[in-house]
Order: sequence, then structure tokens, then C-alpha cells
Amino acid sequence: AWQTATGGQIPGGQISASGLPTAVQGLVGAKAISVGKEHACAIRKDERVVCWGYNGQGQLGTANQEDTPKPVVVVGVFGAIAVSAGGQHSCAIDGEGLVWCWGANGDGQLGRGDTTPSTWPIKAKYISGMKRVAAGNRHTCALRNTGSVYCWGHNSSGAAGTGATSVSEPTAKAVVGSAPMLFGCFSADQCGADGVCFKRTCVAGFCGTTTSADNSVCD
Repeated sequence: AWQTATGGQIPGGQISASGLPTAVQGLVGAKAISVGKEHACAIRKDERVVCWGYNGQGQLGTANQEDTPKPVVVVGVFGAIAVSAGGQHSCAIDGEGLVWCWGANGDGQLGRGDTTPSTWPIKAKYISGMKRVAAGNRHTCALRNTGSVYCWGHNSSGAAGTGATSVSEPTAKAVVGSAPMLFGCFSADQCGADGVCFKRTCVAGFCGTTTSADNSVCD
């Protein structure tokens, strides 16, 4: 890693800039890497996620806000298959296809349904079977095994892809045109209290006995 090193995203054991590639200390056989605004994350060969650099919003996932120039293990994420470092948050997908995010959450980019930040990983609601994740500056998107794309977080410019704009989308919404149109949810017990379907794919926002106009997500 090289370039500027605010917070220590160049992991040479100290916080300093470098114009040349520098070996990441203690990280051998990495399977994936992602560089964010002022931090970086990688998947080790044992499928654990490690992060390093600036940690002012908890984007390193270490249950604290201490910057570190060396890779530290993210708590609670195992069997990682994908990782992404964003503006001031990070996300990973575990071996079960669940999305876990941590760090800044002012626009709901962690996908929990609120705007409370977290220094440790929290599971994004209403999505499963995911295989890729991309953490942007203030929003997040993930790709499901079926080819469907879901996004959440900052949406004033339509980044969530729902076909509408809003200040934020704190839970995953299907990107218009990406979800396979199969069958809706046919019973009330497949719908959550907020009208979000479970078990099957939504059709035009139809959710059992509840009609939703916001591209509700089915799992």
C-alpha cells in the first residue's frame, strides 16, 4: 500500500505517507482487499476480515474508535467471502450469504433500519443469499446469488436505485429492474410489521395482504 496515510492506512507500523509500495505487516495470503476513504480492509486466508487505518467512526469493526496502522481482526465475522471499505463504513459477506456492516450510519448505510453508528458488525436487515457487496461514501449495495441488486443508505440523488429519491433508505431495497419477477408473498405471516416480505421475491411491491409502494424486499 502507498499514498497518504491519515490514520495509518499504510500499515508499516507507523503513520506516515509513502510514495512506494509498502508491505502490509502481518497479512500474508490475503484473498481480497478493499480501500476506503481513510482505511482499508482485507480477507485473510482463514476467511477472517481485518481492517486498518482511520477509525473515528468505528469503520475498523474492532468495537472501539482507535486508529491503527496494522491490520486488526473485525469482531464477529467468520467465513468471509467479500469485503468492501467505504467512506466511513465497511461491509462484509459471511459464509452464509449475510451482509454485515459497521462504522458511520448517518444515512442508514449499515442497513439496520436506523441511523445509529456501530463500532462492531451488525447484520443488514431483510437480505440473505448475497455474494458481493460495495460500500460507497454514504450508501451500500449488494448482489444476490440470483442476480438481484439491493441498496440502502443515502438516496437524495437516487443512489439506492428505487426509482425515487429520499433523504435515506435505512434498509435494503431492490434496485428497479434487477430483481427477478417470480411470485409474491401469499400469506400474512410472510410479512413483517413494516410490510416487508419474507421467503419469496416481491412483485411490484405486493406483500401478502399488505400493499407496499417502495419496492419492498423479500428474503
